[in-house]
Amino acid sequence: MPAPPPGLPDIGYATTAPPSNTLSMWAMVCGISSILLSLFCSVIGVAPAVVGLVMGIMGNNRTRRDPIRYTGRGMAIAGICTSIAGLLLFGAQIALIAFFMASMPSTISGAMAAGTATVNLQQVGTAIQVYQFENNGALPPDFDTLVDAGHLPDTAVFDDPSDMGTAPGFTYVPLPVPVDELKDPAQWIIAFGNPSDYDGWCGPVMRADGSVENVEEPRFTREMSAFIQLYEDTFCEPPTFIEP
Repeated sequence: MPAPPPGLPDIGYATTAPPSNTLSMWAMVCGISSILLSLFCSVIGVAPAVVGLVMGIMGNNRTRRDPIRYTGRGMAIAGICTSIAGLLLFGAQIALIAFFMASMPSTISGAMAAGTATVNLQQVGTAIQVYQFENNGALPPDFDTLVDAGHLPDTAVFDDPSDMGTAPGFTYVPLPVPVDELKDPAQWIIAFGNPSDYDGWCGPVMRADGSVENVEEPRFTREMSAFIQLYEDTFCEPPTFIEP
């Protein structure tokens, strides 16, 4: 560099920093915003994710073409990554919503069928109590006996209460002794509908004391196993299940 003229200070050459890459900066801002917005409202988070992804790609290309003039490649890459993360989060939420929407109709149908089955089984329980009163506390040998004795108008109460065709009806478990001779009638199951026949939601269970309730899995399996063990310990033989 030539020496300055006499009497003038040596100020040298002015230097300036490369201009910042605004595309990279806004890409990172949009990417982070898309993640935060997707956590609260997935639809709103889509727009900044798309904008951030486009800006990030453009900003990264600009820094690659002219790294001396433009800076901010790290922000561009961060904007691309966060924007993709926002889009993936949006996709995951849509998939979950679709899954729950697809499973909701069957769940509602199963719950309605189980509720209707409970009402039907309560009618059967009332008929069984009338039969017991007329037969010294003995249980009927099967459900058809209740219809033959006139305690139920027909067998429609035993039919599938759902419109899906998955619930076959009630299984009856006759007991060889009157209910009065049982130590704890509430532990003895005399009729039930399997929860698996009602889309796994729950199934109606009637006990020897006349109570009826919907029992969900895995409680149903536990109580059924306990009842079978109680029956075998009491009568030294397995119970008889009369399928519908």
